[in-house]
Amino acid sequence: MKILIKLSIVVAFSIFTNFAIAQKSPEEKAKIFITKLTEKLTLSKDQQVKLNDILLPHFNMMRDIRFQFKNEDKEIGKKAAKDQWSRTEQQLIMMLNDVQRSKYNDEKMKMRKNMMNRKIKNEKGDLKNSKNKKPVEVDVEEPLDEEAF
Repeated sequence: MKILIKLSIVVAFSIFTNFAIAQKSPEEKAKIFITKLTEKLTLSKDQQVKLNDILLPHFNMMRDIRFQFKNEDKEIGKKAAKDQWSRTEQQLIMMLNDVQRSKYNDEKMKMRKNMMNRKIKNEKGDLKNSKNKKPVEVDVEEPLDEEAF
C-alpha cells in the first residue's frame, strides 16, 4: 500500500513538472528562439541583444493575444497572432545582414515544407504506407506563421 502511495505521488509530480515546463515564460521563449537562430545564422552578441529586445515584447503580446481570444472567436485571435508575427519578423529581418537573411529564408522554406508534409501526413495517414500520396510542394512566397517557431 505504501508503495502504491509513493508511486502515485511520483506520477503526480511528474505530470505537474511536465505541465510547468510546457508553460514557458516570454523570457524563456525568447532565449530558446535566440539560441536556435544563433546556431542557424551565426548571430553576433550585438544581434542577440537586439533580437532579445524584439522578441520579449513579441512573446508578451502573444501571451496577451492568447488570453484575450481564449473564449472568443479563435479565427480573429489567429489573425491577430499572425499580424503580430509579421511585424516582429520584419524587425528581425531588418537586423540581419544579407547572408543571414538568405539563410533565414532558406530555413523558413524548409520549416514550411516540413509543416505542410506533417499536416498532410496527419490528415491522410502515414505517407510511407500509402501508395499514391506524395508530399505537397508548398508556395515558398507564403509567410511563415509564428507557430513554426
